[in-house]
Amino acid sequence: MPTVAPLDLEGHCLAAVFLGDVPHFALADGTIHRLDHGHKTVQANDGMLAAFHDAANDRLITGGEDGRIFAVTAGGNT
Repeated sequence: MPTVAPLDLEGHCLAAVFLGDVPHFALADGTIHRLDHGHKTVQANDGMLAAFHDAANDRLITGGEDGRIFAVTAGGNT
């Protein structure tokens, strides 16, 4: 059963999506936070410009100021 837990995020959140049952938060500083058996973070970009939920493939795609395109799945695979 899902639970509600507080999560302090520093900075502007560009996207908040569920990939599977896992909440993901994409921040403007380029980090993606996910709550999957604890708080996990991945550095996707050096400054995030856009974030898109690809519902067909259940992934979060981001683009950053560094010119990189990044994708993460519910399991945290990049």
